[in-house]
Amino acid sequence: MREKKKVAVDFDDVIFDFNGHFAPWHNKHFGTNVSYESITSFTLSDVYGSTDAVMLERVRQFTHENHAIVQPIAGARVALGRLKEKYKLCVVTSRSETLKDVMHDWSRDNVHHAVHAYHFTNGFGGLDHHVKRTKSSICKEIDAVVHIEDAPMHAYEVSQSGVHVLLPDRPWNRNMAMPKNITRVYSWDEIEHWLYTHH
Repeated sequence: MREKKKVAVDFDDVIFDFNGHFAPWHNKHFGTNVSYESITSFTLSDVYGSTDAVMLERVRQFTHENHAIVQPIAGARVALGRLKEKYKLCVVTSRSETLKDVMHDWSRDNVHHAVHAYHFTNGFGGLDHHVKRTKSSICKEIDAVVHIEDAPMHAYEVSQSGVHVLLPDRPWNRNMAMPKNITRVYSWDEIEHWLYTHH
């Protein structure tokens, strides 16, 4: 039997609806008035008018208090359930590996073990002793045929390494220049179709 090809998938805002849940939580607790469509920067400190250190602490608070109630991105549960039959789906996330257990629990309850493996760059919230990596290095190491990524900086970095990127359309990436190795997509159905057509 032929070995399944590996597809790298970002976690936040690709599988896990982080911004869709974080914005109303932040508005409620800290008096902001941020709508999902107004999140036009990937940098949370710019969006919420605070410092990087403060936002990191608030994200940690939100994650540990609310992780279990966050819903998957529309269409992700069904699409991942189908895709895992043909591909090995490998999460490649900027999150700290300290969140591995809560991510496993959430994935078990929401996408039913569709994820084959988890890889952490420790780029956001990683501890001092954690090794920080790039997403492109992980994608190359695992031999991913494509990476699904919403963050402009990571999408660009991975695309420049020769790995094709599918970019789910989000308010914070709509002004991004589109190199030839990046394809904008608008739904998980479209992601599925592209994968079946190209790989």
